[in-house]
Amino acid sequence: MPVQLRPNNRALEYLIQHYQKSVPKVEETLLANCILDLQLSVCFGEFSKYLGNSEAASLVVDALLYQATGLEASSPSEEEILLGTQNARGIHKFQLGKRKMPHIATIESWMFGKEYGAIKFDNPMDSGNIFSVSSFAFATRVEAFWTVRYFLCGVAPTERDRQKLREDLAENDKQLTQMMENLSRPSTEQ
Repeated sequence: MPVQLRPNNRALEYLIQHYQKSVPKVEETLLANCILDLQLSVCFGEFSKYLGNSEAASLVVDALLYQATGLEASSPSEEEILLGTQNARGIHKFQLGKRKMPHIATIESWMFGKEYGAIKFDNPMDSGNIFSVSSFAFATRVEAFWTVRYFLCGVAPTERDRQKLREDLAENDKQLTQMMENLSRPSTEQ
């Protein structure tokens, strides 16, 4: 039996006439999944410590990924590690990235920056795109750490923790600005 609406409810009639189901764009979903992978990378580390078993932690993280997205964890090819892992789900891409590029200290942020560049600008190799989201990636990982630590150990972040994050983000932004300015200056050497 269809639901009967009271007549002359102008607000409801307007909503029914003008409501369009919001369907996220492919790039929004892809970016959201990459952000989840970034958060799961922290979960893996904390679950490994808590459980004392990285295999069990990996299974928990894969289960969280599937529960959140309906997608199975996947592994990128060597080419994708270099050109952008935005189509790979889960944390294995970060582990492969660490092996492939051990000289990059914060591989998760670097790879997320490449994913962002590939999704938003179709350019995963532009260092400007990569660096532009480094503070976001750092803050996302810290917030994920705080959340996991709270759920596993009951320890919430303190105001000192939050202040430290703000200071670290400000320092990161300052260093990035200096680096980008240095890169954009013409060379004086001949």
